Amino acid sequence: MAQERGTEGTLAQFVRGCIYNRWFYAFLAAVCLLDVATDVSVLIRPRASMWIDIVSLVASAVTAVLTTTVFFDLQFRRRRP
Repeated sequence: MAQERGTEGTLAQFVRGCIYNRWFYAFLAAVCLLDVATDVSVLIRPRASMWIDIVSLVASAVTAVLTTTVFFDLQFRRRRP
């Protein structure tokens, strides 16, 4: 049981180390900008390429995972009375 807690603590420390790093947010911003760029290109040239849709889908999924990670870290870190 103590070993499991140590593993959770290490994973939580790793996630928090990533979240509190400015490069995490730089990467998140870059992925969001990539998603916006692909969406704009689809508006300009509809049916241009299926690859643009795939890139947009992957960028949206990465953004969702990163923001969900931040949310859960904030939720679990909060102390409850």
